[in-house]
Amino acid sequence: MNRLRAFFGVCVALALVGCGGGGSKPIGGGQQVSKQQVLNLLESGFEGALRLGNDGGGPNAKKPAPKIRRDHDGFGSEPWLHEEFELWVHEETKEGIRGPYFYEDQELTKPAGHDLFLTSEADVFPSIFKKDFRITAGKYAGLSEIMEFTTNENGSGTSRGNGSDITGESWEFTGSWDVDGQGTWSQTVTFADGTKQSFAMVHDGSGIEKITITNPNGITFAMNFNVEDGSGTGTITGAAEGLPATMTWDNNGDGKVVWSDGTETPFTNWDLVP
Repeated sequence: MNRLRAFFGVCVALALVGCGGGGSKPIGGGQQVSKQQVLNLLESGFEGALRLGNDGGGPNAKKPAPKIRRDHDGFGSEPWLHEEFELWVHEETKEGIRGPYFYEDQELTKPAGHDLFLTSEADVFPSIFKKDFRITAGKYAGLSEIMEFTTNENGSGTSRGNGSDITGESWEFTGSWDVDGQGTWSQTVTFADGTKQSFAMVHDGSGIEKITITNPNGITFAMNFNVEDGSGTGTITGAAEGLPATMTWDNNGDGKVVWSDGTETPFTNWDLVP
């Protein structure tokens, strides 16, 4: 499975992980967007659209947030210092919610966030899974990821989430699916300068996963992936050199972009950036 199919296939399957945000920044200065810049935007849009299991990674995080070491010696008893966060960690139970809490000091007098998980009782529907991760002090202050998945007894459900990174960029995520796993998912990333990027996925049982990314430059990438093997077709529209353009690719991620002037740009294994 190539890397793009790995991104999309897992999310469509609704693995219970956070789908964080990220993606392509706008081309500044009012300059015309070139063909290669269009491909660069698609590449970065793909890699930032879904951060599976990011555990607080947030959109376009400058450095991935380290995971909590749940096997740490003495975890759940004495506070211990998380070297990457530079915060003290202590597991506590508050109002029935158990999880590690962060503090600026070893005496646990200066709260600095938490990483909480909440699940409903077994065989109780709707089943709810919640994750609430946030850092409120230190070098990762502002980093957050809040996700909630609700599953009905027949397998249908909904998901929603939001988060932010240390630069002030933020994202919102929402989704829903039916008993057959067919549904829609969407995500919007708001960059620090106020510009936005949107991401949408539709899985309707037709055998095609429909994925759309619109970046801050207003360039829209609409792609149709064959569920069976990942091959497909797409279009690129917007105000840029060579647009509108079409795309085709096979099950290995090998394909080409055909620009409006008739020229072609081939790619192999979805390597869009030379």
